[in-house]
Amino acid sequence: MIAFVYHASVGAIPGIGPYLSLAIGFATLTLCERTWPARLEWKQNAREWLQVVAMFAIVAASLALVEFGALFFPANWFDHTRSFAAIYWPSDWPMTVQVALGFALIQLIAYWSHRLQHEIGLLWRIFGHGTHHTYTKLSAMNWNTTHPFEAVPLVAPAIILSIVFGLTDVAVAAASLVMIISATAHANLRLNERLVGLVLTTNSQHMQHHSSVFAESQTNYSCAMTLWDRIFGTFSERDTTALGDPMDGERTLWKRLTVPLR
Repeated sequence: MIAFVYHASVGAIPGIGPYLSLAIGFATLTLCERTWPARLEWKQNAREWLQVVAMFAIVAASLALVEFGALFFPANWFDHTRSFAAIYWPSDWPMTVQVALGFALIQLIAYWSHRLQHEIGLLWRIFGHGTHHTYTKLSAMNWNTTHPFEAVPLVAPAIILSIVFGLTDVAVAAASLVMIISATAHANLRLNERLVGLVLTTNSQHMQHHSSVFAESQTNYSCAMTLWDRIFGTFSERDTTALGDPMDGERTLWKRLTVPLR
């Protein structure tokens, strides 16, 4: 989404390659979940799946709206930050290394944004992050099933790199990587390779963050890499069975959208 908004703002239409790759990635994860679910009890029925898709679409539209709105910030607001990036960003390094660095920076910002929403009740309510924790069955699509109010903190890390520091190509690639890894971390699949988990977030690690046990849910804030959780002392690995915050009655789309009001 951020790639399309950026290219549209400068009068160019991006190729469909990045979007096609993401679509294929999500479709593959969803198909694998339906065929080889790690937990059969998490296999969603048609009604549950449609609700997840509906919430995903609502949040995707909110993300695009926030990204588009960010383009209207006066360009001269960021002259100093872009000059700073032009001097100190290693633009002569291989693009792969720059994307890896951008990925780590996006995750650092996202880590603290996510953690503060959990630790400060007002932010939890304002951005509606509690909606994301009402799901008792996780799937790849759940990485983006939160409240539309949370679009601002979700998009902010990529916007900071792209618009504030002028590192758009790096931000687009790094944000795409974050999306795919985050989707995998929510997937109902057995993908918990211990070596991968040393660097990237696995679904068993992120499952703990979605635990119905409060203390367990205050860990593993990073959705794509474990580095910042390890550095800031919030990394944890343990078996988790029950997921989701309490909610009275049926967990309908409307109830999830009105979580900030409860």
